[in-house]
Amino acid sequence: MSSISSSRVDALDALRGFALFGILVVNLPFLAHPIYNFAVQSVAANSADKIFEWLISFGFELKFYVLFSFLFGYGLALQLARADERGENLAPRYFRRLFGLFVLGAIHAVFLFFGDILIGYAILGCLLWLVRDWQPRSLLKLSGGLLCLAAMTNIGLVLLANAMPESEAETLLLAEDARRAYLGTFSSSVEQRIQDWTIAFVFISLVNFSTALSIFALGLAAGKTRFFENFARHRKIVNRILPFALAIGVVGNFAFASFLGNGFVLIDAAAFGLTAFAAPALTFCYIVVVLKLHERFAGLFAPVRAAGKMSLTNYMLQSVICGFIFNGYGLGWYDQIGTTTGFALAAGIFVFQLFLSVWWLNRFRFGPDEWLLRSWTHLKWQRWQVNNK
Repeated sequence: MSSISSSRVDALDALRGFALFGILVVNLPFLAHPIYNFAVQSVAANSADKIFEWLISFGFELKFYVLFSFLFGYGLALQLARADERGENLAPRYFRRLFGLFVLGAIHAVFLFFGDILIGYAILGCLLWLVRDWQPRSLLKLSGGLLCLAAMTNIGLVLLANAMPESEAETLLLAEDARRAYLGTFSSSVEQRIQDWTIAFVFISLVNFSTALSIFALGLAAGKTRFFENFARHRKIVNRILPFALAIGVVGNFAFASFLGNGFVLIDAAAFGLTAFAAPALTFCYIVVVLKLHERFAGLFAPVRAAGKMSLTNYMLQSVICGFIFNGYGLGWYDQIGTTTGFALAAGIFVFQLFLSVWWLNRFRFGPDEWLLRSWTHLKWQRWQVNNK
């Protein structure tokens, strides 16, 4: 592998590892509390919780979903380039991979976490295939159009929710049912998770799919221009875009974190609509910062790269760990922690995953889920252990 290719892979793995922490911070409250709680009340118990709740809304929500989406699109560009170099037809392998992601996502959604993103990625990955041959400029136009659609959808959802308010008493009863189920047996948690997934998937589809497909297209365009390989060459235009992205990201996400849910429907609609642009803008800033830090301190990023190299395994492992912590078949901490404790817990889990990833990859070439997915994708058991010849 060339030094440029090695640097590219390292940067991608560092970004994946970075995204894992953000995803966990956002997911953990939904693993720790009934989904219905968030419709009627904040889970913040004190001032510190309120501060962390605001920080999570401002700096985390949607941003790391966007980052994973960008990396997904970029990954397709790399797969297309490799297949072209080898004269191979990528389609069979690509769709086997998507099917594998769908199956893993279904397992994740039913047994671990109703907020799974793998099912959606598998579905949207099929749509991304339709534009695989588009030029970067056309992909950028598509991305912009889909972001506009996402903004209009977000505004429409707020207006619709205001026109069709739910009964708070009924919502609280649903939350209590969920609490009993998750603190009950493994079987009762699975039944409740399926019920929650039917709600979450509709919400995720409406709120995130247009954004995700937009960022898929953006990632595909970036991959076709070899953004990471040629980051130094792109530095001038990146530095030109960065102040505008930072301004949009800060203003839009400040509005999202500060004003959404304050009871003024037009302000709610504007704040939620603006986040369709603000979340990708702030994510762009995150990408640039991580890349620049990685250039200067690559050695310090080694554990983060290790976590990113087995990001699929770590993503699902986060749900396994949280299931044991919160559900009745484990420690039973469900609906008992505040936002500050949840953030600290997410940080602790992520640090554990950093050590585990380094330990694992010193012995194996892939994470367990990556190994299964690669073996299915290539229809051949992949060499797993590092010391195998």
